[in-house]
Amino acid sequence: MMKRSQIYLPLAQWQRLNALSHQSHQSVSALIRKAIDLIYRKKDVISFEKALTQMAGLWKSRQDFIPTDQHIRNLRKTTRLDRLHKRQHG
Repeated sequence: MMKRSQIYLPLAQWQRLNALSHQSHQSVSALIRKAIDLIYRKKDVISFEKALTQMAGLWKSRQDFIPTDQHIRNLRKTTRLDRLHKRQHG
């Protein structure tokens, strides 16, 4: 969903946006949205990346976890051979 907004720009900014709009075949509105995303979303991305970096190794020293490969093997354990053996030997 889009919200309509009206802004006032100095003539020089409007001229630059208008020229860029013609060169790039994009609307002035699209150029303004991209500029806002570049300036203000960057902080969100940096914060997210910083949070991920800080989380790395968070549980490294925990002793209550089994190794990942063992956990996966436990999840994938099958009783197929046991059932086959029971069927053959009754």
